[in-house]
Amino acid sequence: MRVFVGYPVPAAAGNALAEWAAGALAIEGVPRPRFVTRGFRATRGVGMVVLHDETDVGTTLAGRVQERLEALSLYMRERRPWLPHVTVTRWKEHPTRVRTYVPVMEIVPSEIAVYLSVLRVGGAQYDVLESAALGG
Repeated sequence: MRVFVGYPVPAAAGNALAEWAAGALAIEGVPRPRFVTRGFRATRGVGMVVLHDETDVGTTLAGRVQERLEALSLYMRERRPWLPHVTVTRWKEHPTRVRTYVPVMEIVPSEIAVYLSVLRVGGAQYDVLESAALGG
């Protein structure tokens, strides 16, 4: 069991903090990104459908959010460039055969979110920390 001791934040301060936090994903006027499936990629521990950012909006927006989270000391960007993808499987040992055919499809998300990813025995658990609707 995970427990902690904390102090309740007074309402006025809580409202001010909520307004400040909403700015972490300030994306007014940003159009919705358009992704198209590009192919399948297998790494040591995961299989993923790699996406192509048709308009570069998704990549630009991801970079802006990463910069803001870094400025708040909440995130450290990886050295490799951001790769739009959907993780579809995880494994302990890379299987000898994997399905590499990926149907062609367009993905147009209606919101962006910052997730906390925690790897557990049964697989990864993703919790939304903050989200915001995208325009369009």
